[in-house]
Amino acid sequence: MSIKILIILVVFSISTYLFRKASGTLALNKLNIVSYIYYLFMITAFIGGSLIFLGFREHYLIKSMMINDSTINITFMFIMYCAIMLPLTMVIFFRIFKANSKKEYNNYLKKDIIIEYEREAFLLISLASILCILLSVYMFIKMGRVPLVDLVFNRGADTGTLRHEITSTLYLNPYIKNLFILTLTPLLSYFTFIYANITRDKKWIMLFALLFVTSIFVKTYDYSKSPVVFYMVIFIFIHILIYGKISNKLLIPCGIGCVGVILFMYARSGFNMENLFDIYNGPIGRTIFTSIGTLFLHFDLFPTFLPFLGGRSLSPTVMSLLTENMTHIRSGRVVMEFYSPFRVHAGTAGVMNSNFMGEAYANFGYSGALLAPIYVGILLALAYFVFLRMKKKPDNIMIYIALVVFFSTTLNGGFSDYVYNFNIIFIIIGLIVFKFLVRTLNRFTNKEN
Repeated sequence: MSIKILIILVVFSISTYLFRKASGTLALNKLNIVSYIYYLFMITAFIGGSLIFLGFREHYLIKSMMINDSTINITFMFIMYCAIMLPLTMVIFFRIFKANSKKEYNNYLKKDIIIEYEREAFLLISLASILCILLSVYMFIKMGRVPLVDLVFNRGADTGTLRHEITSTLYLNPYIKNLFILTLTPLLSYFTFIYANITRDKKWIMLFALLFVTSIFVKTYDYSKSPVVFYMVIFIFIHILIYGKISNKLLIPCGIGCVGVILFMYARSGFNMENLFDIYNGPIGRTIFTSIGTLFLHFDLFPTFLPFLGGRSLSPTVMSLLTENMTHIRSGRVVMEFYSPFRVHAGTAGVMNSNFMGEAYANFGYSGALLAPIYVGILLALAYFVFLRMKKKPDNIMIYIALVVFFSTTLNGGFSDYVYNFNIIFIIIGLIVFKFLVRTLNRFTNKEN
């Protein structure tokens, strides 16, 4: 036991040092995209993986494993590998391009935000906001219920069954739902929050308030608890970028508020609050064991009981370029069907998402799990590197915010999203088009005047 604890502490120390070198700072009041990934990885992967490695194995996912000890040891080796290789790749990347992330990030925070074409920006953002709000209202009308209202008034709904029903029922075109309602609505609220803080103009404040309320409803549309908290955390990033940092007087209430939201959601969804501090159940178990527990199941399942998927978890777009004879299936769904067939049959099961290494391993074996942290590390370093060299303007900040959301949600979402993700491509192209349109509108209006 003492040797295991020593190994964990050594790996944790090395990982923390490398992440600090890569991000420039791990200070919460100067949170950035790299340090955010560090905290998410430690909370959702390293802590739970370490506890499982040390013998804390009463969580229902770990008890589901067919091959216990050997799989646990191998899986934890890969968790430790990821803890070191992911930040090490970023450090090497910055060394190659002679970038000093600490100095460059601090310099970026000190810059003033450049506001251009505000009138044109408000017009375009308002039009997009109206579209997203109307689509959101239409979705809830088609659903016949507003999940947040159910939770607030404690109507005693079976949230597990309803969540699966909502996510599996086609209320409207899935591209419209995913892009314009679930993705664009929250992003527009961030966009207006930036302008509202800089201009202090009532029109921006009112538009932000409207989008914020809509986004809260949207983020709880399927009774999920964590998305609304992740949504709120992003405002901390924006505050840091605008004001250079966030004070502890503001950061601590924000943290307490996020915890309060989670507790409220659990209490209203029927959770027995007497088990609140049970490490295997409730918010604690969900946070530190459930996400990483599914990674152990990936290593347990493949290839002993099922053959590797061989790339079938890649997006249909990527698969169509490689072959026409492969059927798309996410590894999280395969794992769910194998370990929880009764929940699948009952219609209450979705997918068992895990750390991105899980899907890489399920598709490509050990080579996939070894290369995945390197590949993701390069993408993350590239995003941070490019961001620090962009002008400090609202539209550029929004590209950064979109990437923060992307990397934080896909960390425990699946490796294939790092290969091809239509949402992030759509958002970045949309912001580039936005840049072009505001300039075009400005030229057009100036000519008329």
